[in-house]
Amino acid sequence: MKAKCWQKGMAGLLAGVMSFGIVSTTVTATAYASSLDATSSWSARENRDSSIEAENRRHERRQREIQERYERERQTERDIKKQRERQAKIDQERREEEARHNQRMEEIRRQQQREDQIRREHDRYERENAHRRHDRDDSEVDKGHSQGEVNTAAIVGAVIGAIIGRATA
Repeated sequence: MKAKCWQKGMAGLLAGVMSFGIVSTTVTATAYASSLDATSSWSARENRDSSIEAENRRHERRQREIQERYERERQTERDIKKQRERQAKIDQERREEEARHNQRMEEIRRQQQREDQIRREHDRYERENAHRRHDRDDSEVDKGHSQGEVNTAAIVGAVIGAIIGRATA
């Protein structure tokens, strides 16, 4: 009977191992099948589709943000370019105005030089003529009369002197 006990014990052990193997395989296969079934269900597909849609929306939003940032940068660059053009135009106008001002100042300076030259020539001429007039005026002031008057007076004086000289002699 000993042999039968041993055999019965072994049979029980093998039956337990087999039962454990069958149960574990059944549970594992069922769990695997249910996981496959859950991912392929309509709600899982909807979840998967909605997550894809959400990802697409996020991607599109990101693209819009990038496009908006790019447009803002381009607008900023255009504004900077316009500002530089305006500043260049203002600088050009300022340089032109300075050139016109410098030209006017140069014309005024030349006119003043011409006027100064004319004034110097006039002063020199006046000095020369004043000297000549002064020489003439001194002789006329000393005489007090024209040359014809002086000559006539000299002749009259000589005749009167001759008459008086004869009468007294």
